[in-house]
Amino acid sequence: MLEQALQAARDQREKSQADLFELIRMPSISALSEHAADCRHAAEWVAARLQAAGMKVELADVAGDGQRHPVIAAEWMGAGPDAPTLAIYGHYDVQPPDPLDEWASPPFEPSVREGFVYARGSDDNKGQFMCGIRAAELALARAGMTVFWPSPWKPPRMPCTSSVGRAQRRSSGENSASPSSARTPSACFSSSSVTGSRRQSSSSRCSGGTTAS
Repeated sequence: MLEQALQAARDQREKSQADLFELIRMPSISALSEHAADCRHAAEWVAARLQAAGMKVELADVAGDGQRHPVIAAEWMGAGPDAPTLAIYGHYDVQPPDPLDEWASPPFEPSVREGFVYARGSDDNKGQFMCGIRAAELALARAGMTVFWPSPWKPPRMPCTSSVGRAQRRSSGENSASPSSARTPSACFSSSSVTGSRRQSSSSRCSGGTTAS
């Protein structure tokens, strides 16, 4: 199954890049109130992908006041009660791209130059957690699940709940396993909006070519 998923990732490289670029084009700047709708849009986009992959998804208002950006929690526990659990965390928001005059290309229009993708959030953190999402989609599809992703995408009607369900912690009790006896892990995704003052780098390198920030 692993080799099949890896080959599928290679075959769908252009699609994966297009998906990343679609998310990058959403100016989900959590620190600026005028971009609250963009943050919500990005959250719903991520949640819909995870749901389409076959995961149980929760879009949560953890503060309970409706004034914060939603948190996404998603899990797939179909590997059985004795399988280890893999947890992946990321954030769908970005920091303001100021100063704009230091950008050689628009911050929310991905530009590929010499094996790098230049855009706000293409590395921290949209590029990173999109790798996890695509890996989960491909792995679950190879396991016999149908992953349906409509094109063009339309936001689902997904209400916020007041709390985030915690993934059940499981441990296999083993530190290693031979390829013949290795078990497929369950998976838990968490994605949130993080507001802060730190600057994000404008570019970084992604192994194999055109996915960087």
